[in-house]
Amino acid sequence: MKLHLKQMLWVALLGLSLYTTESYAQNNEWNGKPTVFGVNTLKPHVTSMPYSSLKEAIEGNRRSSEWYQTLSGKWKFYWVKRPEERLNSFQENNFDVSGWKEISVPGSWQLQGYDYPIYTNVMYPWADDWWISAPEAPTNYNPVGHYKRTFNIPEKWSGKRIRLHFEGVESAYYVWVNGQYVGYSENSFTDHEFDVTDKLKQGENNIAVQVFRWCDGSWLEDQDFIRLAGIFRDVYLYATPKAHIQDFQLNPTLDDNYIDGILNANVWVDNFGESSVNGYNLELCLYDAEGKAIFDPITNALNEIKPNGEVSTSFKVPVKAPKRWSAETPDLYSVVMTLKDKNGETLQIESNKVGFRKVELKKGSDGITRFLINGQPIKFRGVDRHEIDPDHGRVISYERMVEDVKLMKRFNINALRMSHYPNDPRMYDVCDQYGIYVIDEANVESHGANDKLPKNDDNWRSACVERMNSMVQRDKNHACVCLWSLGNEAGNGNVCRSELDEAHYADPTRPVHYEGDWDNADVNSWMYFGPGAIYGYNNNNKPIMLCEYEHAMGNSVGDLQEYMDAFYANPRSFGGFIWDFIDQGLRRGNSNYFNFGGLFGDAKRNDDNFCANGLVFPDRTPQPEIWEVKYQYRNILVKNINASKGVVSIESRFNFVNIADVAEGYWIIREDGKKIESGKIDDSALDIAPLGKKEISLDLPKIDVKAGSIYHLDLDFRLKNNTMWADAGYSIAGDQFLLNLGEGKTPRIAISSLESQTVKKGYNEVTIEGKDFSVTIDQTSGIIKQYLMDGQTLIKDGPVPNFWRAPIDNDKGNGMESRCGAWRHAGAKRIIKNCEIKEVSEKETQVSFQIDFPEAGSSRMALTYTIYGSGDILVDYTLYPDNSKSELPNVGTLITVPGEFEKIRWFGRGPHENYIGRNRSSFMGVFATTADSMTIPYMEIGETGQRTDVKWAALTNEEGRGLLVVGSPYMEFSAQHYTPEQLTNVKLPWDLKRDDDITLRVDLHQMGLGGVNSWGAKPMDEYMLFAKNTYKHKFRLSPIHEQLNDPTRLANLGFSNLDIDDTPVPYPSDIYSGDAEHDITKVNEPNQEEGKPSLYIVYDMMGRIVTRFETRYTSNIQIMTEQTVSNSGVYIIRPKGKGESYRVVVTE
Repeated sequence: MKLHLKQMLWVALLGLSLYTTESYAQNNEWNGKPTVFGVNTLKPHVTSMPYSSLKEAIEGNRRSSEWYQTLSGKWKFYWVKRPEERLNSFQENNFDVSGWKEISVPGSWQLQGYDYPIYTNVMYPWADDWWISAPEAPTNYNPVGHYKRTFNIPEKWSGKRIRLHFEGVESAYYVWVNGQYVGYSENSFTDHEFDVTDKLKQGENNIAVQVFRWCDGSWLEDQDFIRLAGIFRDVYLYATPKAHIQDFQLNPTLDDNYIDGILNANVWVDNFGESSVNGYNLELCLYDAEGKAIFDPITNALNEIKPNGEVSTSFKVPVKAPKRWSAETPDLYSVVMTLKDKNGETLQIESNKVGFRKVELKKGSDGITRFLINGQPIKFRGVDRHEIDPDHGRVISYERMVEDVKLMKRFNINALRMSHYPNDPRMYDVCDQYGIYVIDEANVESHGANDKLPKNDDNWRSACVERMNSMVQRDKNHACVCLWSLGNEAGNGNVCRSELDEAHYADPTRPVHYEGDWDNADVNSWMYFGPGAIYGYNNNNKPIMLCEYEHAMGNSVGDLQEYMDAFYANPRSFGGFIWDFIDQGLRRGNSNYFNFGGLFGDAKRNDDNFCANGLVFPDRTPQPEIWEVKYQYRNILVKNINASKGVVSIESRFNFVNIADVAEGYWIIREDGKKIESGKIDDSALDIAPLGKKEISLDLPKIDVKAGSIYHLDLDFRLKNNTMWADAGYSIAGDQFLLNLGEGKTPRIAISSLESQTVKKGYNEVTIEGKDFSVTIDQTSGIIKQYLMDGQTLIKDGPVPNFWRAPIDNDKGNGMESRCGAWRHAGAKRIIKNCEIKEVSEKETQVSFQIDFPEAGSSRMALTYTIYGSGDILVDYTLYPDNSKSELPNVGTLITVPGEFEKIRWFGRGPHENYIGRNRSSFMGVFATTADSMTIPYMEIGETGQRTDVKWAALTNEEGRGLLVVGSPYMEFSAQHYTPEQLTNVKLPWDLKRDDDITLRVDLHQMGLGGVNSWGAKPMDEYMLFAKNTYKHKFRLSPIHEQLNDPTRLANLGFSNLDIDDTPVPYPSDIYSGDAEHDITKVNEPNQEEGKPSLYIVYDMMGRIVTRFETRYTSNIQIMTEQTVSNSGVYIIRPKGKGESYRVVVTE
């Protein structure tokens, strides 16, 4: 293999990089020379580090080795706008940099006061050089950074060969040590290194690096990300013996029975000394996680190694029944290699964490080729992820990597596509350790020019092959890497074939992916095809996946259930990767808001917020949609056989573990959202093999049911043991089923039992007054002008018909704003055609309207208010849309209520924001929040805050007085300090002007969110509101006179909005006296995310610590924050250690 690499690649393809400084003109490589991408760079190899002891080698902490010395830290820095202004002598030893400012390395210089970030998707970012063509690099605006610092070499390194290693520099750079030219390199995202031994001296040394923001190689780096520049990963020196282990390829695979292992190892030893060496030996041993040797060390004698020569040796060691690596069982071993001289003295120790696993494309007896790991058909339940940090740009700390992977594991994500370039080497260590399947992708994307390059052009061939090869050589030993990818959106052509051939030769153990050219890939893949395409895919020779799907831009990720059904229905499918994991955004000052394209100073050329496609915000605060991902990506599914009698079917989507070994099951019976019974599922019932199914019967108690109540069965599966990513008791899966327990209908309220009321007809208005309430209806507008209880205003105006929602990103992409524009102001510009007042009795009055909506053609509505002597108001309407119009974004009403009714409680789906098509993760329950907290500050604001399948919602003030809204039996609602118009007209969340009043939306339905893509795809038909349909809705408005801990009885009263029994009962007199002892939203159940009390730290919007508190329940976070802070405002609540962050709004 190495002979192949040296002869085919490093001579034929990288010949220029092997030339000496004298034979090639220095400082011209960056522009117009795509065949020159490295000068004096050494051949790539696996991520490794020499160690001094076996203990260190097994531990494998590369940065703790005495042979490692970082150069990261503070450097002197000087910046110019264009290459012609760069300094040509700053590298000289006597050049004075004392007046230069300092910059942090690693770091993106745009986040340290120089230049500005640029966000573009397809178009190349050089706005001032828009006219250039490949392979020219920009010259009018192409900043150059000059870095310089000093360092000393440890005395113990004397006599060693010393290498200078760059893990990532964006995008091209020259290096000098002690004024002497070292070399040049491009390819921002894989490691490159230089031998600097002959450039060093005793005492103080200096290094100078000149970095170009763009070079000719930037034509291959047109990824959809925020464009930054600088030395953004670690820079370090390391020392090796003159004859040393140069590289090693480890393939711990499995035999055909997938039980016993085979450790294949190839090790290359190079000699950089002046004379030949003889009698060297290479020793290899394997250690388990506890440091115990699996077999006795095996020693191979090495042939003579001549000066500047290389020899290799191979091992093939059978290993009996090793622990197998998978995302579910990430068991790792340590391979330790020891180089010894002829006297048996240890010269060098190297090590590598490895996992025994086997990746295959294998045709089954049914003739279908499947993607297998360890013999099991895998479904990637994955995400794409860019490397981005809101405060440090491209610089990702190890802690941030761990945080990201823990989030993935906690939300049932099992796979990660390194989009669209090799990541920091430590990220692969984390994925190995925690268990994440990885697609490793070469740094090749020419999206804005992929019709021209690389195609079949030899000028780009060697650069693309180098990018592929350097990635494979670096990452080849990682258990997590299951596929290689040639790159992304780089067109097609025979350059792809050259990349594919190189990958196959360098590593025949893994298949190769590339979406852009199926002829040059081992598996097929699509981007943004719908579920129907997955169902219909019938190629039996190549399995299919979606390398990007469910474009998670803003408020999105609808239709995920349909994708998962398709993945599991077609055995040719092996899953997909949601685009993407993190909103790409950079912090706006010291706030908790984030800038995107056009807000960086990049007004000339940007793609706006198209970078904001994450399941989490840039600071990793989860967005509501990630809960749907967790639910749909779960490994334990439950189906209702006869849940009312406790009979369910449990399906395992685990590939390698028995459910009983990893999880415990619990059940809860809820009455009107409140837990009334609970228990544990017998462990034996969960004895379900990987990919198995089992029907079980739960021993549920008999329930004394209440007429009109709703009953649900919750099933929850929690970790049985502590893991690296969550403690025992953490909920990994769950389902909920509606029970039919023979509860019967709600008894009808006898109208005769209500108080009397009077009807006063005024000029264009009618007022109905009761014992303690007053309702005034405007006959010219058809809305309630005023609703008073004991003199206190409950409603200021409404309900106003509303057919609009603030467009989300998917709406904007599919043209909803213009296509559905007729509905936007239709409700506000309604025309009252008729008003009829009917005094049914002295205790019941009806006010009916016929309403036209000329903005929406012939659309019309029949609306009736029924006011009862109890102060209850029944709102009943039927909408007849003009069926020539587009779909309706929303069918509902807007009600303005006083801002003091800030506390929101509801019985419905929750606790997080949910919409039809994205509400299966939102189980029915009783929840509480505030109006301020219902607004999710997406990076570009739009529709937010909805809750579906809501039976009742209560808005109350500090005294507990307020308004109850009850569905028929269900509705959708939100309550925010912003109207749909405000959310439509304002783009940026920090520009929202908070109303004092609250806009209460009471909707029949809002259409779904979509998610197939954000530039044309609508929600699926089943989640649309078509104008051909007629829409009927009822809901009840009821006053809450005093503190009501449990609104359930009030909500369940038998008015005609509910399905009622015809047997009349009097209006109860003990609604308040018979109230629950405590607020039902504060009756806590153990938080399934934490098994014990957690410490939470409260930060203000400036990032300052305000206070701390402990709680066992995340449902208490809002309340605890309110109790522990002194001032109103917005706060960020973060757990100490692991866990999700929360935004909490505290009002006075």
